[in-house]
Amino acid sequence: MQSRARQAIPVPGAGGPGAGSGVSGSGVGGSSAGASTGPAGGPTTAAAQRAARKELQRLERQLARVGDREAGLTAALAAEASDYARLIELGAELRTVQDQKARLEEQWLTVAEELPG
Repeated sequence: MQSRARQAIPVPGAGGPGAGSGVSGSGVGGSSAGASTGPAGGPTTAAAQRAARKELQRLERQLARVGDREAGLTAALAAEASDYARLIELGAELRTVQDQKARLEEQWLTVAEELPG
């Protein structure tokens, strides 16, 4: 999923996450062929910046859901303190959720670095 996100962001004029297949300058009018990048190598065109902001919002929504799940599992761990078998299950699920959260945070940072200022 990370590679899809990186493909979708720098493609000016892309119709959405699934429409980022035309990476070459075969866009309308050929204006994307001369698109420059910002100081951090990120997008400078309005369409690319808009796509990056949308990607950040999507990642933030996912992070909120994963954070809620993490909080729920942490509460469940406290509630099930006497059931060792359940603690093992909840602990494994919590580690999976924490790994997912770390991946989402890394993706968020990558996209955020591509945006100017």
